[in-house]
Amino acid sequence: MNLDLWLFQAINGLAGKSNFWDTFFLYFSQWSPVIFVILLMFAYIYYRDTTIIIKAMLIIGLCFLFKGLFGLFFFKDRPYITLKTTNFIGAPDSSSSMPSGHTMFAFGSFFPTQDYKNWFTILMLFLALLSAFSRIYLGYHYPSDILAGIIVSFVFYFAVEYLFERPKIKEILKKIRNKYK
Repeated sequence: MNLDLWLFQAINGLAGKSNFWDTFFLYFSQWSPVIFVILLMFAYIYYRDTTIIIKAMLIIGLCFLFKGLFGLFFFKDRPYITLKTTNFIGAPDSSSSMPSGHTMFAFGSFFPTQDYKNWFTILMLFLALLSAFSRIYLGYHYPSDILAGIIVSFVFYFAVEYLFERPKIKEILKKIRNKYK
């Protein structure tokens, strides 16, 4: 048995044993994109930082553009479709399992908060990891799909950070900051 399948079965094997946890992970997974948007808006208001919203939107947008293009050439069935023993909780989804869209959204929201290096960054990381875990728990993704989502969002985070270091971009951002203060 490969590591991906073993990890999936270990995590997904926890599903169906507790009504509380099944319900918690189902609702958390469904609402996590909204939670991340609210937290990013909080960060904008609390830190008065427009760049966090802009970076997160760019990263998430690039991630989903990548997922759409990647899906044209590579399709991977979700675990609940291919494995008869999956404890599936949720509504069927016929899109490709690879990479995890929820994970890209969660980590695309988390990565721009690393500049703060405080309680908010830790909260965002915790919620991103919880979102990723919930997708395996519910039977939507293999761990490799989650890892791919993290890697894709990190690559685009790195690209956006590189872009934001360009002098012209810094000048534009300064004008935006001054306009919305």
